[in-house]
Amino acid sequence: QWETTIPPLIRVTLIHNNNPMWVTLMLDETSPTSFLLRSVASIFPDFTSDYQRGETEYGVFQVAPTDHKPIARWSLPLRNDFIKTPPPINDPQLVEHFKRMLPHAHPYFATCRTIDGVIGSQTLSIIMRDTVNQPDNSLPKAQQSIFGWVISGVWNGCSCHPHRRAGGC
Repeated sequence: QWETTIPPLIRVTLIHNNNPMWVTLMLDETSPTSFLLRSVASIFPDFTSDYQRGETEYGVFQVAPTDHKPIARWSLPLRNDFIKTPPPINDPQLVEHFKRMLPHAHPYFATCRTIDGVIGSQTLSIIMRDTVNQPDNSLPKAQQSIFGWVISGVWNGCSCHPHRRAGGC
């Protein structure tokens, strides 16, 4: 059976020394801590880690929804690599469905996106809201966060046109 998995991604603005940058973070409840890739942090002008605890270097960032004022301050460990990277969503039928049904739901469709870091379980409990929207089990779920909606889950095709093959909106 055909299906596509939509990973839980969110785009936020990180600000370091008054320099803002959009980053894409994956929500991962299996990761106990959040982190940012060192290669991403090094894009900030004159970036140096803000402090070190043991072997781990940290960057301190203000965090904001994209194009909004900062709402939090995060101290993120810097890592050299990312273990789990989801594949890009290149399914044109899935993209078309969400453009029509939820036009602002997921800004990463049909992009070769990279993951800049992870929001782990400790931070997830703070940023995620109880508001969940999932019209039926064949569609991904939408969950409200302090940064906006997060779309994730398995896409088994479109339920709005059951007479067509999976995904045939």
